[in-house]
Amino acid sequence: MRYTLRALCFALPLLFFPLAYRELSKGFRLDKLVTPWAHGFLDPLTKASEQLVAQDFFYLSQGTQSYVFVSQDGKYVLKLFRFEGSANPLYCFIREKIRQKPLRMNAKEKEKRLYTACEIAGQYARQESALIALHTAKTDHIWPRVCLHLPLGRTLWLDLNHASFAIQEKAERIFDSLKTTADPDVMKRKLSSLHDLFKSRASKHLVNLDPNLHRNFGFVGERAIEMDMGAYIFSENRQADYDRSSQVATWLAKHAPVWRGYWDSLLSENEIQ
Repeated sequence: MRYTLRALCFALPLLFFPLAYRELSKGFRLDKLVTPWAHGFLDPLTKASEQLVAQDFFYLSQGTQSYVFVSQDGKYVLKLFRFEGSANPLYCFIREKIRQKPLRMNAKEKEKRLYTACEIAGQYARQESALIALHTAKTDHIWPRVCLHLPLGRTLWLDLNHASFAIQEKAERIFDSLKTTADPDVMKRKLSSLHDLFKSRASKHLVNLDPNLHRNFGFVGERAIEMDMGAYIFSENRQADYDRSSQVATWLAKHAPVWRGYWDSLLSENEIQ
């Protein structure tokens, strides 16, 4: 019994240290940033983009398909797309057999969807997604290195030529922004901008496969944008637009009922209801 307890005392830290480190480091791993794509969408390095990435970027969050960093001036986000490779067999077993949640897509399917979404965003949704620069394939000596401040106080100089990334204007999440808007004129302009964004997406047959409105949409000042650009497809099915418009109406009815009628009047102007 004594030897068993000693073995457990020795083994448990070895088992839990990787989990603790992953949690504290937010799962950031440099090897996940190396793009597997030899060809893709490549924006040229402009003087403005060069000046933008000359500032430091600080870890903000981890998205479904990217690590997100915010610029030192707080105006931009750098999304570094990550590539998981094959899923860990133990993770797959726990998810599928114990938690009863089968994997929706394998790594290759995710990569294909992300690649397609980036192509669509780069060509057809730059304004809607506040996209400043998009780089999805390996290049040589075009983009500079960028200074990243990572969790646990670490600092990394990353060569952007070897990464797939997007730079966007930083937005405040949609409902957080609306909730703190006290000026009626500003509220009216924000809702009108959101309505115009929905109309623009519909006119281009753009659909985002991620249904989470609050996580994917936001405001840059008074301008509505779609923050998530990693799940775009083309589709004639407008159900997603109807659902999002309904989500906005439901939120307004609960948190800002005086504006529900204004939103309904905007929707009545076209077919997005």
